[in-house]
Amino acid sequence: MATAAQKTSSTHRTAVFRGAHKLDILGYTTRRRLGGADNTVRSRSFDAGGFLWTLVCRFRQKLLKGVTLASISLELSRNETDEAVVATASIQIDDPSGTGRWPAAEWHGEEPNVFPARSSTAVAWELAVPDAFHEHEERYVDEDADCLTVHCTVDVHREESVEGPTSRSCLVSTPPPPSLGKDIHRLREKMWWPDVTHRCHHLEASCVEYMVSNPDVYDAVEASEEYKELDKTCPSYINEITRKVAKRAVARNRSLSSSSSFGDSNNRETMSTSRYNPSAVMIGTHEFRIESLSALRKTHNVLGQYVETKFQVGGREWMMMVYPSGERDEYKEYIGLFLSPLIHDDTNLKASVTVNFIDPSGKPSYLSKFTHIYGRKCDKYGWPGIITVAYAN
Repeated sequence: MATAAQKTSSTHRTAVFRGAHKLDILGYTTRRRLGGADNTVRSRSFDAGGFLWTLVCRFRQKLLKGVTLASISLELSRNETDEAVVATASIQIDDPSGTGRWPAAEWHGEEPNVFPARSSTAVAWELAVPDAFHEHEERYVDEDADCLTVHCTVDVHREESVEGPTSRSCLVSTPPPPSLGKDIHRLREKMWWPDVTHRCHHLEASCVEYMVSNPDVYDAVEASEEYKELDKTCPSYINEITRKVAKRAVARNRSLSSSSSFGDSNNRETMSTSRYNPSAVMIGTHEFRIESLSALRKTHNVLGQYVETKFQVGGREWMMMVYPSGERDEYKEYIGLFLSPLIHDDTNLKASVTVNFIDPSGKPSYLSKFTHIYGRKCDKYGWPGIITVAYAN
């Protein structure tokens, strides 16, 4: 008896999931003036291949160039799967004039990078700033807008096996947009009621779902007056909403890729944009006059004793602490000086501080600077020995 042969087929292929992200760094020259210490700009999280990524730009001091964009890194937020993530990346910085006078500054990774499986923390891959940008930085900065735009493309490579011919179709429709202003206003009003968890979760879920429905929607929400007001009154809540939007966007993209047919194309692409806009720079000047340093050293002759003065800058109270007899033993022949802002929440406050010592004629005789990010747990920052007692006298 003849046995009918059963024919089967399978196909193995590498699918490429692409995420293209544009980062606008506004206030670029201001960012350069902040110095090279802890000078970092991070993009908003974006999706590529169902994973969350962040672009990290670091500014450092360069010989003969001053502070400039020194490195660009790509961070994979986390990988909760059992498989490593294989990705390639490229960087492009265009001529902002749009005339094509100068070619784009480009960098393309020659080899893919492998991000480990089951990583619960962010894993960074340092890319490279294009050589053309290093050589001709002024060509790529929009002077009128004081903006530098960085384009990053991430390709996530996945091995796929397809058994037999399949054809599926799926129609995805986006509901008509609700009124963002009214929804955010209603959400803000209801936040003040004790049963906020039960009364607002449906409205909150609707807002989150709408914000991930289109790449441009979240930018429109951020630009609304209601969003800005909520960001001022409840910054912790805005951080939580941002986290939920990013998490929902990843889940949504994974759902679409598993239930949609893309025909013969292996390129599945998402595009996104984020804008770094530095907060307003608050500038203040405070003068602290010591009439007689020798007399002050007699009344404060113990190590660690200090005199303080308080002042206001940027809507916050600051305290300057001066140690006339030294902050600790190795600095007993020095004057110590520290500054501390009063921070009641989890805000990080970046400050650039310049200290001038004025001689009796009224001219600055000594200058010192630092840039530091203050947090709630950091009580003070400065110099244990900013100037010697002999020089001050």
